Amino acid sequence: MPQSRYLQSPGFLPLRDAFSEADIESQDSQNENSMLSEPVIPPLDGFPNVREFDQLMKSYVDDLSVKKQDKALIHAKRARNIKTVLMDPKDTAVESAQFR
Repeated sequence: MPQSRYLQSPGFLPLRDAFSEADIESQDSQNENSMLSEPVIPPLDGFPNVREFDQLMKSYVDDLSVKKQDKALIHAKRARNIKTVLMDPKDTAVESAQFR
């Protein structure tokens, strides 16, 4: 069976080669426990400040059903767990079977 011409295109890399560890944005957060946003310095014109943004996000999440609130946003801890599962899918110590 012939390979797809698209996969041979120089614009596509095999998935395992697409990103090195250095290319992945860090998900570490100083506000991991409070899950509040971190300030953007300098503030960006036309965007809400951190306090206003956090109030908007809280209002959005509070308006969701209780079942959906936990999964509405990907916070730093969940992002770290997602990365761990993707890097080592056989590690059953992370989260639940349904999460994995």
